[in-house]
Amino acid sequence: MTGGGLVRLSGLCLSSPWQALAVLLAFVIASASGLTQLGIRTDARSLLESRRSFLQYEQEIRDHFQVDDPILIAVRNLDGSVYDLQFIDLLTSLTEAVRRFDFVREDSVVSLATERFAQTGTGSLDFPRLFAAGANSVGLDRIREYVRGLDIYRGTLVSHDERAAAVLFYLDPDDGDRTASIQALREMIALYDRKGVAITLAGVPVAESLLGHHIAQDFARFFPMGVVVICLVVWCFFGRWELMMISAVNIAAINLFVFGLLGHVVGFVEITTSVLPAFMAFVAVVDDIHIFSHLASSASGDTRRQVLTALGRLHRPLLLTSLTTCVGFASFTVSSIPAVRHFGVSASAGTLFALLWSFTFTPILLTTIFRSPQPVRHLRLTTLVLLAIYRLAGRKSAKWGVVAAILLMFGGIGRLQMQDGWEQGFSSRSELARDFAEINRSFSGSHVLHVELLAEGERPFGTPKLLLQVRRFEQFIASLPGVGGVAGPDRYLSAVAVAQGKPKMAAEPQGGDVERLVVALDLALGRVRRNQILDDALQTALVTVFLNRSDYRSASHVMAAIERYVDEEEGVSFSLAFAGGVSVGRVVIGELVQSLVTAAVIAPILCALLLSIAYHSPMGALACIPTLVSVGCVLGLMGWLGIPLGVATSVYLAVTLGVGIDFAVHLLDRQHRQDRQGIAKVGSAVIVDATAVMGCVLVLTLSAVPATYRLGWLVAASIASSSFLSLFWAQMVRRAIK
Repeated sequence: MTGGGLVRLSGLCLSSPWQALAVLLAFVIASASGLTQLGIRTDARSLLESRRSFLQYEQEIRDHFQVDDPILIAVRNLDGSVYDLQFIDLLTSLTEAVRRFDFVREDSVVSLATERFAQTGTGSLDFPRLFAAGANSVGLDRIREYVRGLDIYRGTLVSHDERAAAVLFYLDPDDGDRTASIQALREMIALYDRKGVAITLAGVPVAESLLGHHIAQDFARFFPMGVVVICLVVWCFFGRWELMMISAVNIAAINLFVFGLLGHVVGFVEITTSVLPAFMAFVAVVDDIHIFSHLASSASGDTRRQVLTALGRLHRPLLLTSLTTCVGFASFTVSSIPAVRHFGVSASAGTLFALLWSFTFTPILLTTIFRSPQPVRHLRLTTLVLLAIYRLAGRKSAKWGVVAAILLMFGGIGRLQMQDGWEQGFSSRSELARDFAEINRSFSGSHVLHVELLAEGERPFGTPKLLLQVRRFEQFIASLPGVGGVAGPDRYLSAVAVAQGKPKMAAEPQGGDVERLVVALDLALGRVRRNQILDDALQTALVTVFLNRSDYRSASHVMAAIERYVDEEEGVSFSLAFAGGVSVGRVVIGELVQSLVTAAVIAPILCALLLSIAYHSPMGALACIPTLVSVGCVLGLMGWLGIPLGVATSVYLAVTLGVGIDFAVHLLDRQHRQDRQGIAKVGSAVIVDATAVMGCVLVLTLSAVPATYRLGWLVAASIASSSFLSLFWAQMVRRAIK
């Protein structure tokens, strides 16, 4: 539909306003029914549904070894060490309480309370439990000596300072409500809270659950706050409560449509789409603000005629700005990450619907419900701002100052980092971040990377030769930066040999020694846990790497080093594959970088082509320059400030490329029509628009999720720079033409 067609549609709606209102409201209500189907999704694996082959193989590894991303409960004795009778009773009781939850895989629960001596007891063929010997001080000394003698426990079940112990376990993969499960664990832990003991809960599933909770909170807060901010901006600049009410109704309608559509098509909200309430709030009113501004400068008269006249003069820039905004959002639909695609599609659909709404519902309200809503002009401040910018554009020193500032900002682009670790998804002052930091200090690490080893032949991992290769491999991994510890076949089998008083067998295994150690390991740990290290056929093995840095960039370096070792080290006769949330995160970041590069290239090219075609001149592409410069400045600012670019913060690019270009398009349209007086009017509307957008997105800075509040600051900064550069650039072009 062309701009002229939109104006004719407005006239048709005004000729039958009540019928048109009924149709529009019925459509919104039908769309809003999808809200009942909305859930929240924060699982990292859901970001890679397009990489089904990778996810399928990663899932096969986890299923084969019966492993997952673990949850860790750390219990710290503030008054002594873990070798204390009361502390042992507490740890035993806590371990049993965890095992009783039906959403916990009972056979996955591991702590010192579940461990056995790797040697038979007196008069028995069974391996006795460690804590069975702890009824007195002699038993405690035996436990202490045994645990200290086995390196496998240090950093995993016992902290490095021996003042804390851990309970490790996996959630049932069929657990449908992990948020409720994590909450139940927190409530259980609270029952064990007592003087002299500190208990912390950590792990990727815990972070995912809490992130979902924060998203739900933000989702509920951002919409009403965005409405309030927009209404205040409209009131401050136009001074009519009727226009404020129209803005509020429009914001509500657009958000109901977008999230109803999400419910019908996708079925859940993700971290990318959770910020849509704030974005759709300003998308819903940016066109209306230009209509209100035009009415503010019109003489009193017939409201219907004034509205149609305003739409007739504004239809082309309003259509083009909506299309460029849609292009900016839609550029993310080429992403291979579903969460980013969902954001692009939803925001694009909302933008087009907002355009249609501005040419149908808004004119009806202006002429039928709220009659004669002639705006009161409160644009004195915008005039002062415009004069200041125009004076700057006329000074040579100011021009060079702007250029110098832009070059300075661009210098930070090379320092920009990509990361999206779960730990960085929360404020450093939050309880979860402190818990993760404490576990990374006290234990080997809060994040786990699973490395599957595959070898050919009959029972290959039962041979001394391959076991020695695995030993060197584990030692290499342990030496890498960011690795807190390694638990693999060699480390476990060596621990069993030492526990049985056969250190030589561990140092230099011969013949059938490895097979005998595997049998002993099976008896000590049980078949399920032994299978998490070596499978029954000894054909595959699993090395568990504990990482004390949670960002995926650091993990990627570790994984790349492991791959190089297997490829380049002589004598390695096994291959490898990765599994776990860390490996998924590495792929997510790679896909994200590709998505950002593609969007950053596609959006400005399509916008430039669209504007050049619309104005029948390559000069239309000039409108893209201020926005592209603004994007570069904000990326550089992120680099200088050390703000990482991740899945959530990356959507600011779409907002800047789409919304930021609106300002220049309106100015270009008036310049194209040689309407000098109109340029001043549009300049005022641009300032009001920018104020509304910045006020709305600054609501995001109240989020408890750092990625979201950073997004709020980034969008506000990019919109401020886009509006300034658009006005500055328009005045420079105008002077050059003059």
